[in-house]
Amino acid sequence: MSITGTAQKLSMNPYVGPRAFRKNELFFGRERESAGLINTLIAGRIVLLHSPSGAGKTSLIQASVVPALEGRRFQVCARLKPSFSAIRVNAPIPEGLEVENRYIYSAVTGLTAHLIPDPGEVRSWSITQALDELARQDGAPQRQLLILDQFEEILTLDPTDQDGQRTFFKQVGEALENHNRWALFAMREDYMGGLDRYLRYVPGQLRSTFRLDLLDAKAALRAVQLPAKSRGIKFDDEAALTLVNDLRRVRVETPA
Repeated sequence: MSITGTAQKLSMNPYVGPRAFRKNELFFGRERESAGLINTLIAGRIVLLHSPSGAGKTSLIQASVVPALEGRRFQVCARLKPSFSAIRVNAPIPEGLEVENRYIYSAVTGLTAHLIPDPGEVRSWSITQALDELARQDGAPQRQLLILDQFEEILTLDPTDQDGQRTFFKQVGEALENHNRWALFAMREDYMGGLDRYLRYVPGQLRSTFRLDLLDAKAALRAVQLPAKSRGIKFDDEAALTLVNDLRRVRVETPA
């Protein structure tokens, strides 16, 4: 078994390690799923992406969906600082700052932090206000894409806070009444049932869904070999298959 060839651009390691892939990074093995999700999103406008834990939803979104939709002249509404990432509802509340709804606050500050650094200025904003502010930016495309990642957090941060969760969903639904807004919700599929009581507040009731499964062996080989190939290095089949099989045997601890 061997890895042969001449390395090119050695300072740019195409293997990102144990984290999600980011925008503008090489991303292989999910070409079919990427095309399917993008088509589903464009046609369905409001889509729920679900998968088993660890399937790579965030990587698919950041490395594939985001650049594809930007290329189609969408304004991707996401957190831009300190680095690009999708919006989540888990932002900590600064000490001494009172907010009415932690989930709305998290979404609003994620959307506007690069424009309004002081979170106190937007603590009472609605999600619609935040998206309207982004739409007013010079050169902003007419269509917006709101991405909410690890969306199971709306249910797990405080399972007893149904009033706060309901208010958040009402605001999301109101924002998405604007037909120039698309939305992608991504979550672990074992939490999907917890959304049932809130679906009536979201246009379309999240009927448009896309399931991301774990990588199969063929796709995993592409994910192993093609990054090396992009740097002029040959990762031979036997070595790649051994690595894939070893990784498939790794046990990952999950919450009980």
